[in-house]
Amino acid sequence: MKIAIDFGGTAVKISGYKGEDFNPLWFETIPAHSEQGIRQAMERAEQVIDAHRTGQLECLGIATPGIVDSKACRVTCINNKYEDALDIDFRAWCKERFGCGLVMSNDANAALVGEVAYGCAQGFENCVLVIIGTGVGTAAMMDGKLVRGKHNQAGILGGHFIVNPFGRGCTCGAVGCLEAYAGSREILYQAEAERDHVTSAIYRERPLTMKGIARCWENGDRYAARILETAIGYYAAAAVNMIRAYDPECVVLSGGLTNSRFIVQEIEQIVRRQGWLPWGVPVFRHAERTDLSVSMGLLKEMCDYERD
Repeated sequence: MKIAIDFGGTAVKISGYKGEDFNPLWFETIPAHSEQGIRQAMERAEQVIDAHRTGQLECLGIATPGIVDSKACRVTCINNKYEDALDIDFRAWCKERFGCGLVMSNDANAALVGEVAYGCAQGFENCVLVIIGTGVGTAAMMDGKLVRGKHNQAGILGGHFIVNPFGRGCTCGAVGCLEAYAGSREILYQAEAERDHVTSAIYRERPLTMKGIARCWENGDRYAARILETAIGYYAAAAVNMIRAYDPECVVLSGGLTNSRFIVQEIEQIVRRQGWLPWGVPVFRHAERTDLSVSMGLLKEMCDYERD
């Protein structure tokens, strides 16, 4: 059995796989409590794995936020979550606890690999991924290989492209990052801070979520439309920036909010208007198994690891 652990900021997703079948034998989600560090999440993940495994593990795959050195299986930089991850030797932990090999990846990189190998981007070798969530995650692939760069940050920092050099502060310490405007936390904060939406349907959404705002928008609520039109402009900016930087043939949009076809269509239309694409327009794909994108990517990397 191969095990994939996706250490998300809100939830930890754990999957068991047999061979190269990308349909998991089992799948469990546990709360992340990422503000408490990754060690406590690792301990609870161990309990889940022990409850499911029946013998020796073939391989373990781990994905985390932040900058990950996949060769050394170390987290080298992480922002605002799992801060103790920098001190952990994941390879030593894996060997001691499970006695098997380890592959490790940044979560957005793993998600893109998963979508290309088994998901919505099969058949494409030049792709970018934009994940719309609490933050904005990105990844890029060129000629069938992930773009990593000298320090493993290439492709994954699209959420920290500067969109306003005189704007809001970001959790990364910079000013004007796209994520400071497009992350769902910031958008919800702005929505709650406004006082003119008491007659809007979103006023009755409690707790207020991005999906709730999208639902109100689809039902014709003007205030919800104003909020989402602003957000969509930023999401489209992320896609345009990634297209200009990496010249993809396919753009994968992921995250719970992209389940709204209206939002996917609006992003694509803005890209068509603003993309400066003399050769044409990339194909847009929507990741339909967002809970498993990262795990599927880890499965692909584990299979490649075993073949090597």
